[in-house]
Amino acid sequence: MCHFQVSGLLLPNLSAHPNLRIIRRGVHQTPGKDPVPIKTVLLVEDDVDIRDALTILLHEAPTYQVIGVPDGFAVLKVVRTLVPHLVLLDYLLPGMDGLECLDMLRASKGMEQTPVILMSAGRTFGIKMRGRVQARSDLIFLEKPFEMDTLLDLIRRHLER
Repeated sequence: MCHFQVSGLLLPNLSAHPNLRIIRRGVHQTPGKDPVPIKTVLLVEDDVDIRDALTILLHEAPTYQVIGVPDGFAVLKVVRTLVPHLVLLDYLLPGMDGLECLDMLRASKGMEQTPVILMSAGRTFGIKMRGRVQARSDLIFLEKPFEMDTLLDLIRRHLER
């Protein structure tokens, strides 16, 4: 199990949530260049191993702050206090699926235009569900398993807009 340090981030409403993990890296400074601002990625994944692996991967990029939560209800609590720059959302979540969660996120103040990458294993998607996802213009679909470079490229492209 990985342990992450919470530092330099004042989110009193979030810190009480038992399943919340925050990684804060600060402002990335390269000698001779302007500082690069931190971008917040909200990761919604119920599988703790996948959540930890993605958190570690994103932590390697010096300009990302990662907030990981296990379900749609937790993410809705987070967005009351903080509007992330991007959401990585698993489709198969306890209590509500990723599309139901996305609908609720879109109804939250400040989340109307936030990029969302919906992740799911192809086997969890039937033809009808795949059609529902493809009909949506407000998300990017990424089928598991995926190459980490593919994920990082998607995140980078959508955060640079």
